[in-house]
Amino acid sequence: MSRAANPRAAEQLSQAVWDVLAQQGLEHLTIRAVAAAAGCTTGLVMHRFPNRRALLRHARELLHSRTLERVEALEAAAAGPREALRAVLAQGLATTEAGTVESVVWIGFLAAAVGDEELLELHRVNTRAWGAKKQTKN
Repeated sequence: MSRAANPRAAEQLSQAVWDVLAQQGLEHLTIRAVAAAAGCTTGLVMHRFPNRRALLRHARELLHSRTLERVEALEAAAAGPREALRAVLAQGLATTEAGTVESVVWIGFLAAAVGDEELLELHRVNTRAWGAKKQTKN
């Protein structure tokens, strides 16, 4: 199996995209920075993410899935709807390290989406999916 097709390598690249955006900011999210963070070649990164927009799209998809997973766990652990709502709202305040990192990634993505219709549409799609999921629970 090639390293590019290896699930572990894919996870390392995902984490590197997340880390670069969260720790270094939007302006430093590059193929080269992701390769350095992942400890691999730029060629390996480009095999999965051919350009900066692909890095940003991936970061937004990670943000959506991580947030959804955490919120669903909070809702499942809550004693009732009121407690679930409080827990979900509290996690959105970025009072934890994970919440702060997610806020940085989200704001970085939104900054990149200004003037970029493709990235803005991805944001709209994820927001609609979030809203639809919440509607089906009610």
